[in-house]
Parts: sequence; structure tokens; C-alpha cells
Amino acid sequence: MEISDRLLVSDSLRKKEKKIRKTIESGKLHKNLYLLCVLENNHSQLEIIPSLLFMQTGIKEQKGWIIGAFRDQEEVFDLLQEVSQKVYVEGVAQDLRSYFVNHL
Repeated sequence: MEISDRLLVSDSLRKKEKKIRKTIESGKLHKNLYLLCVLENNHSQLEIIPSLLFMQTGIKEQKGWIIGAFRDQEEVFDLLQEVSQKVYVEGVAQDLRSYFVNHL
């Protein structure tokens, strides 16, 4: 799985963005991290994957992109709510998945 060049990082992790990138690339993720992913061969819009599950299940070998890293699920949901409003109210994309694929 590739890391998006424009990785979304929650405010609480902003100062650690470079370190988070390196840990994802090295395969040594922090146990309290949630990754927002777009999987290539998946019919889901997006996947929110806890880092421990990401490391254990072989998800990292799937084709797709890691588009965000967050300290907890609440931060992911806050971002998704904000983007959902933009996507559906302002009509900037057909769905969340296409918004993230085309705008990151």
C-alpha cells in the first residue's frame, strides 16, 4: 500500500507527520494510530484501519493508498463529516472515495 503524497494528519499529530510517514514506510506503526485508506479492489468508499490490524492482517500488501493518519476514530469521523458536507452539499465530487482519490 502506498502513502499519499498529501497525507492527511490530524492536528494532534501534525508535528509528527514526518515520523509517522517513516514508521508507516518501515512497517513499525505506533499502536494508537488510525489509518484512513482507499483500497483499490474494494467496493467500500473508505476504510478506517487501526494500525495494529493493519500490521497483522496483510492489509498493507493490498493495492491502495493510505490517505490519512489520526490519533483516534473521533478525529477520523470529524474529518469525514467535514468532507461529506463539502462533497454532498457543494457537489465537488460524486462520493467520498472519488473526492479523496482526485483531490489528494
